[in-house]
Amino acid sequence: MKLTTGPTAGKRNHPSNWTEHPERAETHCFYCHEPLGADTHKPDCVCVKRTVVLEMKVQYVVEVPNDWDEEMIRFHRNDSSFCSNNDIRTIAKQIDEHENCCVCSRSETRFVREATEEDHENMAFSPNING
Repeated sequence: MKLTTGPTAGKRNHPSNWTEHPERAETHCFYCHEPLGADTHKPDCVCVKRTVVLEMKVQYVVEVPNDWDEEMIRFHRNDSSFCSNNDIRTIAKQIDEHENCCVCSRSETRFVREATEEDHENMAFSPNING
């Protein structure tokens, strides 16, 4: 889904960014050098955005009851009333609590598809997509 570019997208008015044409710092995009304004950027400008659907796999450590086996853990996390938002909060909390915590080595992201209107609507309330 293509997004409308804001009228000030690409504005970087620090003098060092405009050594050749300092007068353009307020009026032109730093990246594609087109005049600033909605949808005036070149098609390959980094300010022209679209939305996509990504999938992320993350490894993280959590506590579970001692007698739960793999199937019970899977059921609890995927098929019960447990909300995955809780896991996202757990990961965020672990990052916040540990100064040097980085999930880069424990995560992988892949492109799924271009986002649709339905994808955006489902972000407001999304039933279990696995069920």
